[in-house]
Amino acid sequence: MCICIIIYALFSSLALKKYCAHITFRWKKTTTLPLFISIGLLGYLIFSISDLVLELLPNTIPYIVSTILTLLLYAGISYYIYVSDTYSHGVKLIISAFLCQFVVGFTVINELFLLNNFCTFFIVSAHILGIYIFMKFLVEQDPTTIQDSIKKHLL
Repeated sequence: MCICIIIYALFSSLALKKYCAHITFRWKKTTTLPLFISIGLLGYLIFSISDLVLELLPNTIPYIVSTILTLLLYAGISYYIYVSDTYSHGVKLIISAFLCQFVVGFTVINELFLLNNFCTFFIVSAHILGIYIFMKFLVEQDPTTIQDSIKKHLL
């Protein structure tokens, strides 16, 4: 499962590479209090789930680390595109990245501890929705079409 997640996150990040080429980076826009709170909560979530998995499967450290790094890369690129306010459908990327992280975290809990059919249905539905939203962003948003943020905020 970890290898499939790594491949999915890497290819998703590569698909977003052409969208990052048209963005000018601004530190003030990206470093905000909600970002630091989100990073703290995400770090706690990663630590908690990793701690649960390492107790049952102690030889999986390389897989866990590589999965976490690729998911953080995908989420970071999605956040970078969303915060830049360059594309009109950037919120779809944040939703897709959130659903991807939710699916990975909840799948581990469901497979190792819970094993409930309703949770499995919920995980599969969230995964399909995340892929659908991500593909919808890629289809609807042209990487060369940059929105004018002044017009967006005035309307």
